[in-house]
Amino acid sequence: MPVTDIAWTATAYVFSGRQDPQWVLSAEQSKRWLAYWESAGVSNQQTVIHSILGYRGCKLQKNEHSYWLVHNSCVCLYENDAMICRKDAGRTAEFYLLSTGPDTAQLILRQLLKGG
Repeated sequence: MPVTDIAWTATAYVFSGRQDPQWVLSAEQSKRWLAYWESAGVSNQQTVIHSILGYRGCKLQKNEHSYWLVHNSCVCLYENDAMICRKDAGRTAEFYLLSTGPDTAQLILRQLLKGG
């Protein structure tokens, strides 16, 4: 299935008492995400989404059985019963995903870039 036929849904996990922001990536944004994914080196670490107050990472839902979790320099693809993890050097993929989102995701990105 071509990337242009898929509506990938991103979610920023923000434990704040409000609904987590969600948005759909455009076909071009999905292609760029795949470029980040395919260029990333293999990692032996797994993405962990902690139960803490504030930003906890992102999820990108590819389809019913496939999604990525990304946080803190690690991105993992969960597809059916398999998991593949890769390094997100400089958190490039994570920051890119947040940059594609609505104002609430943009605010998270600005806070992360400031170091907070």
